[in-house]
Amino acid sequence: EEVNNWKSGNDPIARFRGKLIASGLLDEASADEMQREAVEAVAEAEDFARNSPPLLVDEVAEDVYTEVNAGAVE
Repeated sequence: EEVNNWKSGNDPIARFRGKLIASGLLDEASADEMQREAVEAVAEAEDFARNSPPLLVDEVAEDVYTEVNAGAVE
């Protein structure tokens, strides 16, 4: 029910798209193309992730956290 509520008018992306179109900053065709490209990019990323070998335990947090320079933090 909550998901349907968001889809029926509370979706912030859809609301922002509507505001951009209403203000003339974006047209329907461009908005549709942007959405198609976004859906395609997500599908490609999902395909890559599903077809990649599983990470080793030591690799799970790689490139997630940064090393903090001990001298920089006081």
